[in-house]
Amino acid sequence: MKSKIVLKLTLYFVIAQVLFSFVLCFIFILLFRKHTMEIHQLELETKAVSIAGILSETNFLDYLPNVDNPSYKDEHFDMFFLCLDQVVMADVWIINKDFKLLSHPDICLRDMPESSKISIQKVFLGETTNCDDFSCVLGTPSLTIGTPIWDKDGGIAAALLLHSPISGIDTAASHGFTILISSIAIALVFAIIFSGLLSYGLAKPLKRMENTALLLAEGNYTVKTGVHRKDEIGQLAKVMDHLAEQLNKVDQERTRLEQMRHDFITNISHELRTPVTVLRGSIESLMDKIISSPEMVIQYYEQMLAETLHMERLINDLLDLCRLQNAEFQLDMHLFYLSDIVADVGRSMRQAAGDKYVSVTVSDNVKDFIYYGDYRRIRQMLIIIMDNALKFSSSKQTVFLSLQKREENAEISISDHGCGIFPEELPFIFDRFYKSDNDKNRNGTGLGLPIARQIANRHNIEIKVSSCYKEGTTFELLFSNNSYKNIFLEREM
Repeated sequence: MKSKIVLKLTLYFVIAQVLFSFVLCFIFILLFRKHTMEIHQLELETKAVSIAGILSETNFLDYLPNVDNPSYKDEHFDMFFLCLDQVVMADVWIINKDFKLLSHPDICLRDMPESSKISIQKVFLGETTNCDDFSCVLGTPSLTIGTPIWDKDGGIAAALLLHSPISGIDTAASHGFTILISSIAIALVFAIIFSGLLSYGLAKPLKRMENTALLLAEGNYTVKTGVHRKDEIGQLAKVMDHLAEQLNKVDQERTRLEQMRHDFITNISHELRTPVTVLRGSIESLMDKIISSPEMVIQYYEQMLAETLHMERLINDLLDLCRLQNAEFQLDMHLFYLSDIVADVGRSMRQAAGDKYVSVTVSDNVKDFIYYGDYRRIRQMLIIIMDNALKFSSSKQTVFLSLQKREENAEISISDHGCGIFPEELPFIFDRFYKSDNDKNRNGTGLGLPIARQIANRHNIEIKVSSCYKEGTTFELLFSNNSYKNIFLEREM
């Protein structure tokens, strides 16, 4: 690809340079010749007016012999006009009122073209003229300037014509064109070299991006283009690097989800295998009459009931977790006071805590915080956390449930003085089927805290957990006032 684009870019640059050169040459020829003619014409006019003025001041025409006299030929005047031609570098003609050519009597004005006669007549009318009508008379392309010679009475005594060949202008234009072509040819060589280098500089980052795209197609999402430019190519490279980063994140997330799916299947299989095995063993023992004692039969039935309740709880927890993870699952949202739900949870958990000789202390310092959410699900979240606090607390200990105001927000905290959580276990407590290695958590499903986290996420509730091993654990739930439906009101008493 690189060689092709280098050749194409170089070719485009060369074609553009050649077209530019042709246009430049064409404009140069037109403008150079026109400009040179204008300068030459201005110089001739200046010379003609100056000579005519000198001849008028010196009354030069009074000293000229009569052109009608056969003996008009005078060597001194011939020498004068010859010197004058050489000084002004042009043919000087002086024509009197009788239309006689004084400086070149051998030339007959009667045989001139009509356009030349008209130009001479304009001079006798007092005009300074320029034309090329005398080219056929002089036998070469010429520029003619005509200006009147005034006598001492203010009248026009004669006409002065300066004829200058323009072949020199064409020659100069030709030489200039040759120099221009040579310069363009040399510039074209350098342009081709520069175009090749520039094309290579443009193609090199494109080649890098091509290699990056191929590696991305092969699944290597850690690759980078390595192109750092402040132009459109650099922006494209930046977009490709960003794309690689996003693909890498997606790949990592896919790997993580695949691992989670594998772990989920493994965990659920393990969780279901244990109660199914117990049920099967108990049923086989009862059917084979291995157990005949009424007391033992009752114990087996109680064990079978406990295992079925555990399976039912596990299935219900899985269904709740799947529902909450589904963004299309609609919550039953309405307004309620957080103080009501705190009091409700406190009443419910006091009965369960009494069986373990654990006390529950409820502290409610906020009576006026109205929250918009699913009352049943938020109550479920608090029950799960309170149940864990009771589970890991020892007898005669206290679990604290408090509601406090945090600026415009509200915070519910649940703390205990139980066995606590190891620091290395804290990052995993919200993972599905994660259970700490503790005898008090033997009957847990490992789905309670994941369900609580999903309920919090659906309500934009921030959960913070702090714990010290053998000292206790504290859960802090921040209910933000970020909705127009969450407002502080004075509660009617």
